[in-house]
Amino acid sequence: MPSLRKAINEKCYLCIYDPIGGNGTWLKQVADCTAFTCPLHTVRPTPRDRSIKEESLILACERGQFDANFEVVRL
Repeated sequence: MPSLRKAINEKCYLCIYDPIGGNGTWLKQVADCTAFTCPLHTVRPTPRDRSIKEESLILACERGQFDANFEVVRL
């Protein structure tokens, strides 16, 4: 079972990330989210929450290196 943090990250990623027309990384796009009525808005991932593990996840997401469970599959 995925962690709550992973579930929130995945939902935000799937909701807002636009790799073609978006401005910045998925994390930047999520941090800039203006969906203030979203129940996840106050707990969405932001750059200040980054850890080494999240940095790896960010890179993996940008490279499409994650599986359906939002786990890194290769670096």
